[in-house]
Order: sequence, then C-alpha cells, then structure tokens
Amino acid sequence: MKNSRPLFLWGLLACLWTFQSLAQAPQLPTRATLSQSLLSNRSFVNASQVDTVVKFHPLSVAYTLEIAAKVNSATGRGLDMEARNSELKGFRLSLNPTQLQSTASLANAATLSTSQNSQQQLIRVAVSNGQAHIYQNGTFLQTQPLSVIRIS
Repeated sequence: MKNSRPLFLWGLLACLWTFQSLAQAPQLPTRATLSQSLLSNRSFVNASQVDTVVKFHPLSVAYTLEIAAKVNSATGRGLDMEARNSELKGFRLSLNPTQLQSTASLANAATLSTSQNSQQQLIRVAVSNGQAHIYQNGTFLQTQPLSVIRIS
C-alpha cells in the first residue's frame, strides 16, 4: 500500500500541471489603456424597460473591447455585450448580478465566472486569429472561437 502513494501523488501532480497549462492566458501584447472610447458614463435605471445602446463601428481582424459595468439587478440575461464583424462572427457575453456568461448561443449559455457584479467589473475581450480571449478584472477566464451571432 505504501508503495502506491508516491505513484498516486505523481499522477495527481501531473493532472494538476496539465490543468494549469490548459488555463494559461494567451500571449497577447499588453495595453494599459485602449485608444478609443465608444461610450462612457451611461446608466440604465428603469428596471421595467429594456434599454439598448448600439454603436456601429467597423471592426478589424484584431481588436479589443473593454466594458466597465456593474449590475445591481436584472431580469433575463442582464447586460449583454457583443461585437460581430461584417460576417456576423463575434462573441456575446451577458453580465447579471451573480454571473458572467458566454451567450453566443442563447439556448446554451455557459457560465464563465461567478462574482458579486453589483460592484464594478472590468470585462475585456481581445480578439485575434478568430479567437476571443476573455478577461474579468484582469484575470484570464477563457479563449473561445468566434461564433455566428444572431440578433437577439
């Protein structure tokens, strides 16, 4: 029995190392600030009505979108954040009071993180090579391929 413990520990360490290597952030250039502001200081206060802001801006092959937001309460998905190119390929994220979700597929929302979103959250998505690299408050969460985003 004692001889199997070191083998078990080595196997456990190998699994943890493999998991850690899969969750590493991509090697992208770091930017302290972004070059262009699309919208700032907007508050949505009517809880019984849908409020929408749409900004049409041509997207290049590689871009970064940063959203600073907090959600005190929400009905449905909460705050949707999306970007898509002329081929409708992009990403959609939804921030509700407790979760950040990938909602590219509205039927199959995937939770990326859970947090107290009534405090300001900084969501940054860096798009390059057909991939969306998603960060929350400076922490890398996930890389996912761009999807065809249907208008909700």
